[in-house]
Amino acid sequence: MTDPLINDVKELMDKQKGDARILKQIYRACENDEVISNYERSYVQKLVDEHLDRKPKTEPDTPEITTSVEPAIADENEILAGNEQTVLHELPLTTKPARKNKKLFAVIGVVVFAALLSVSVASLSGPQDEIPDVQPVPPTAPPATTSLETDLPSYREGDIISISGSFPTMGSVALSITDPAGQPVWSEQLQTKSDGWYSTLVIAGGPGWERPGLFTVTAESDSEFMSSEFTFGS
Repeated sequence: MTDPLINDVKELMDKQKGDARILKQIYRACENDEVISNYERSYVQKLVDEHLDRKPKTEPDTPEITTSVEPAIADENEILAGNEQTVLHELPLTTKPARKNKKLFAVIGVVVFAALLSVSVASLSGPQDEIPDVQPVPPTAPPATTSLETDLPSYREGDIISISGSFPTMGSVALSITDPAGQPVWSEQLQTKSDGWYSTLVIAGGPGWERPGLFTVTAESDSEFMSSEFTFGS
């Protein structure tokens, strides 16, 4: 599934905000479903906060729903009792219309309930849509070889170094950069994707980058080791 970060990156590229080369690298990583490092996400979020008008969405005020209460209806027993008293004066004592009305209402209720029940059973027993037989997509096999590369052969102070590569097995990858004297200047631990690929970004410069010359980047897993070189000068 494509990383939703791609929408912010595309909008920044359209508005020509930020470093175009860095944004293109992150955009390509999003399209290929590659691992996006925390530095890359922070870089994009900083540009979004500075250049894109992203106001928090507020839910519209929900109109207050008022319910009207119907006037209270007189108790059925009181009405029936009143009818009974009226009938007692007009009819013989053996006539009881209130009880007949109650029995009639009960019969009507039973008939309506039976009709609704039969409709529900008929709808449940009707034909159902057939569920299509969806075959699972087999996972992509990791590459058969180990690889490691940087996007450029040389960098200057403040440049962004894009490191990417692959391992034939999934797992943890330890990345590091050493200066011309063999002293470590940067390191990061990554997890390869399901297809064995990995990628990250590094800022050239800062503590440890005082010596210009030939720098070495290495990638190491439990059973594999790979190295590559680039030049750095201020």
